[in-house]
Amino acid sequence: MTTITPSCSAGRETSSVPQHQARDVRWTAARSRPALRVKYRPGDEEMKQGQNSLTANEPTPEKPAAAAGNAASHRVAATPPEGHHPDLPAPPPTAGAPATPGRCPNTRRLPEKSHRHVENKVDILETACSASKLHIIDDTVGWVLCMDAHQTEPLIITGHESGYVQIWNSDTQKVVASIKVSQDIVSKVKFIARKRWIVAASRDCFVHVYKYEKELETVTSFKVHDGDFVWCSLDVHPTQPYVLSGCFGQIKLWDWDQDWNCIQTFEKEHSDDIRELKFNPEDTNSFASASDDYTVKVWSLDSPKSKYTLFGHSHHVYCLDFFKRDGQQYLISGSRDDTAKIWDLQKKECVHTLEHEYEVVCYVFAHPSLPVLITGGRDGAVRVWSSTDFRLKKKLEVGAPVYGLACLMGSERVAVAHFDGVSVMEIGDEEGQGGCEGSSNENSIAAIDS
Repeated sequence: MTTITPSCSAGRETSSVPQHQARDVRWTAARSRPALRVKYRPGDEEMKQGQNSLTANEPTPEKPAAAAGNAASHRVAATPPEGHHPDLPAPPPTAGAPATPGRCPNTRRLPEKSHRHVENKVDILETACSASKLHIIDDTVGWVLCMDAHQTEPLIITGHESGYVQIWNSDTQKVVASIKVSQDIVSKVKFIARKRWIVAASRDCFVHVYKYEKELETVTSFKVHDGDFVWCSLDVHPTQPYVLSGCFGQIKLWDWDQDWNCIQTFEKEHSDDIRELKFNPEDTNSFASASDDYTVKVWSLDSPKSKYTLFGHSHHVYCLDFFKRDGQQYLISGSRDDTAKIWDLQKKECVHTLEHEYEVVCYVFAHPSLPVLITGGRDGAVRVWSSTDFRLKKKLEVGAPVYGLACLMGSERVAVAHFDGVSVMEIGDEEGQGGCEGSSNENSIAAIDS
């Protein structure tokens, strides 16, 4: 194991991470870590007969007070402590509490003889909420809140509520890098593949850049906004040396070829946090922003003013993505109003609404090679929709709120980031079982495990 002491570029305000924590950077070659061998057996008779559920001696999780039509929800209501971000669940309850918020109440740790504990404290959890699935989590770094997948290497990056960033090898299913970048929540992570960099935004309005080779090396860390404790988003330009940042309604454009100088400050047209920034893959001179002020805005890099605003959501807009249909470009946005909306960018209007049964839509994703749109919600469900007629094709359970979706390198597999870890979902262009809200494909999700 190699320990590296990162040092930030001189002349910039740097992150407030204590020095002894900044040294806690570990890069371990995948081949040096023991493989995880435990697998859930889909044909296990005990699982089929429900014998792996909680025993009679264990406390029974309380059911949350669900709204009408939402009886399937298994989240446990909890009041966040003072100062906790309102859009994140509260920390786990104290001993004796019925269940952990955001986690399936039928989830329990396997008996000691049934799993192995490896050096980075990765544990295997078994869940009765979804067959043929394992979770891999790292108890030392906390909930997963964001994710990105490398498009030319088998790597996944995750950002955590504890301020950690981890890099996983999706082939070997092992953590190969882990670093605490902030004392605050990591709200967005991205690969900059052509530079072999990772970039992370934290809720203290810092952007952190690291180079990943045989070891992690700090490139820079700098503050992008004067505020603190606000949601911070970012995106990376596909060809130019640009990174967009968005904090508390303010969007800025940074050029790493100019020593990470801000080369454009856009007008503060959003009146609340910016949840998502996304460059347009068909017109990379433009991008879109999603905000807690209930709007989506489309911008050009050439102007500090937005080109137009899309109105239609009735609550915070958390996410967006671009996609093409019949040769025309569309945009999908997901909101706390329990819908995802489809926008015709030529008409600049909403043409369809995807209803989500009283569940917040946390993440949306347009598959790059299949005619499907994927949405993830706080109900722990991943829904796959046709991008041609917007029918629901299938619904898959991961058992915890979904906060990231990404296509894995060279395949139709999709990585799903949720509070408990990362799972992998096989997406084929086949119909779900009946195409209805209750349909599922039990063998279509597999956790990142060997």
